[in-house]
Amino acid sequence: MKRVELNEQSLVRYGVNSELASRAAGNGLAIGKIKALSVAELTSLYMISAEEAAELKRCVVRAPIDKEIANQLLSASNFSCNLCKGNKGHTFIIHHITPYEQTQDNSYDNLIVLCPSDHDIAHRPGALTLGITKPQLIAEKAKWEDSVRIININAATRAVDVAAPVSIRLNRDEDVLTLKYLMYFIPFTSLLSHIYNLPSAFNIDFLDVATHMETLMLDRPHGYPFTDPLLQATYNDYLGKYVVLFHLLDKGTNGIPHFLSADDDLSGKFMARRNYRGFSFEENNQINQAIESAKVQFADAYLNLISFLRNNYPEVALGSYKPA
Repeated sequence: MKRVELNEQSLVRYGVNSELASRAAGNGLAIGKIKALSVAELTSLYMISAEEAAELKRCVVRAPIDKEIANQLLSASNFSCNLCKGNKGHTFIIHHITPYEQTQDNSYDNLIVLCPSDHDIAHRPGALTLGITKPQLIAEKAKWEDSVRIININAATRAVDVAAPVSIRLNRDEDVLTLKYLMYFIPFTSLLSHIYNLPSAFNIDFLDVATHMETLMLDRPHGYPFTDPLLQATYNDYLGKYVVLFHLLDKGTNGIPHFLSADDDLSGKFMARRNYRGFSFEENNQINQAIESAKVQFADAYLNLISFLRNNYPEVALGSYKPA
């Protein structure tokens, strides 16, 4: 996954319009730069209008949604848009049903998972034919979460064997092929060793995994997302936690990187070292705590995915990575 694309997703998840997020990320903008630069600087340096720069600044000053609430919301939706059920795209946005600017309400009841397309529609002003109303969002959220509960119960109790319908067995076969493809191209069983020394240092190869996971989505549109909803939800949890940790390692605060350029150590591994210069003692503590928390959450999601795969997809060799 390219850094530009990761920046775009990050901007969208702050509530930025997907089209503006695409252009801003393509011009080299990330959250840290938007927070650090003025509207005038954003306009002159990044080829966006003053109105667009003001919109970017407005979005990135929002208070973060509580992690537990976000996890609960995404899990209850199987990481899918509550309106199109994932048919329009697989990227998700946590959208405020009543605009954040009106209430600063980050509670569960005021949040809904939408894809970028439906998120844009939800923000359209005007007649009902042009937008999505608050009652419609609330009703669709309730219906989709009820459906997800039924889907997950059925999936958890479904045994796929030779007696199962052909369509179910073929879907499982496709999921298995996609998983094998993924394991072949990323050092899946080595990921925790790459981040073992965080927050002081990490193996730069950890960031390269993003490119291969993005390639999976692009190269196998017929095989991703997975047909097994429990597999997709478990993988999405792993992927979401990876992205959070990726951003902390790859970016910085107010334009100052958290890590210095990678150096080749005695073992031949390229290690990025923690950059403590330019931050106060308190800021460094906060950064280290954020990295440590993201590391622990990623490790939990990663180990949960491993356990799920071993129990449900034993035919997939997790250690089949072949370095180029």
